[in-house]
Amino acid sequence: MISKRFAKEQMVGFNSFETIILLSSTVAVVTLLGWTFGGQGKRQRRGGGGHSHSHGHPSGNRDESVYTVQQLLTQADIAKKQGRFEEAEANYDQLIKILESSEEAGPDHPYVGRVLFAKSLLYRDRDKLDEAIVFMERALAILTNANKKGMPQDLSDVYATYGGELTTAGRYSEAEEALTQARAAVMEIGKTLPEDSESEYGSVKTKLALLDTYWCNLKYKQKEYEEAEKTGREAANVLIQELGGMAKQAIVREHIMHLVGVLFKRGKVEEADELEQKLLSEWEQEEGRNTPHTAQFLVNLAQFNTEADRYSKAEAQMRRAIDIYNRIDPDTYSDELLICNKYLKDIETVAARNTL
Repeated sequence: MISKRFAKEQMVGFNSFETIILLSSTVAVVTLLGWTFGGQGKRQRRGGGGHSHSHGHPSGNRDESVYTVQQLLTQADIAKKQGRFEEAEANYDQLIKILESSEEAGPDHPYVGRVLFAKSLLYRDRDKLDEAIVFMERALAILTNANKKGMPQDLSDVYATYGGELTTAGRYSEAEEALTQARAAVMEIGKTLPEDSESEYGSVKTKLALLDTYWCNLKYKQKEYEEAEKTGREAANVLIQELGGMAKQAIVREHIMHLVGVLFKRGKVEEADELEQKLLSEWEQEEGRNTPHTAQFLVNLAQFNTEADRYSKAEAQMRRAIDIYNRIDPDTYSDELLICNKYLKDIETVAARNTL
């Protein structure tokens, strides 16, 4: 199978839960640490003493300290996007040390949990699933404990992602429990907000639909196709309406691909083909017919079709992706072509094995 790192790069987007929570936490971490640390994350004296300034704040170090924290977060984000995962992890580790040594935070503060969650995604994107799950569990332990101590946390994003990775790992009963916890967390938000109102994490209606995409994938993996179809259709209808069509948001595109596979497994081949073609058409309207992004998108479609045993579809899509890369510039896209040709051979091998 194609590597998860390569596949996720093709999505040209990021999981909605992860993005929303990490962005809000970035602002909070900078706010928390802004008055506390100097340029190297060392503790500064607060109030009186020779190194302090007026009004009891170490204002001489404030800009430098905020810059340091922002720099760590920014560098980690850039390094992650460029595939420099070890560098991103080093930035997260330095930030964790700053948080854990802070009087305002400490090792059990929810911001530590959020950075650990971000770190777990680095391992996930390097196909190190076991390690990713361990860091997610550490993050959940801290965030759950913070809830008990009166520091309310929206845990739905971490539980949902955790459930998704447990599904990938084949740990289905644990995945069901994690996704159930995620739903409970969303419903907790809903106690204080109308269904369609926006919190800092998005509307309850949208978050429930996003959770249903994870549940659909779980039921698909468990071969419970009837429930997967029911849940998948409902989620797709909400997300297409709320997030502006099939092709604009990565999470919606990925879910529609899963739904195509579910429909195929349910014997609804014509409907599956129509839905897939509509998704591809919307994508080509956004990105162009023969562009690198469209080639990358075809790779994703081929992967999902292989998982759904739609081998002829997958082979045709992979061949078209290879053709696009060759037309644009085979030298520039030599790495992509190498991966695509290897994956094409994998598709042909699996297809031949399943026709014996």
